[in-house]
Amino acid sequence: VYSIVISLLAMLFAFDAISGEKDSGTLRLLLSQRVSRFKVILGKYLGNALTLALSFLLSLFFSFTIIMIYLPNLGKENWLRISVFALFTLLYISIFLIMGLALSSLTKKPSHTLISCLLLWIFLAIIVPNLSTYFATIIKHVPLEKSIEPKMKEIDDQTREKVNTWW
Repeated sequence: VYSIVISLLAMLFAFDAISGEKDSGTLRLLLSQRVSRFKVILGKYLGNALTLALSFLLSLFFSFTIIMIYLPNLGKENWLRISVFALFTLLYISIFLIMGLALSSLTKKPSHTLISCLLLWIFLAIIVPNLSTYFATIIKHVPLEKSIEPKMKEIDDQTREKVNTWW
């Protein structure tokens, strides 16, 4: 759910960054100054990326605080996993933001950019993951949930026992 929301948010941040200024005429005024196109696009990217990264990192900080309260003895390998997750999420946000900016620079009207961004987002965030799961199950058989329930219950019991000993 988080990847779907954050990718949509990145697309919505970028959809009118350039095409909106084209449509209103402010981009022409901006480019009449001694500002290169690269600097304009880089500024738009950095501003949007910092805003999205800050919101993500703040939510991650609050999550870390809750984790530290309930699981104070979290091992180094788990912190490494969380850090890698954070880095890849920032990369994920950046990729969707760059795609949104690219579409925004290729279209003239923000409404066309919004439709293009939404179609690309639906394809990349919803269709591709579901198709990859479908094709993976065709290629390699996945056992039914009922056949692995005893093992899942055993793992849940072990986890519950560890959490109770921590308390």
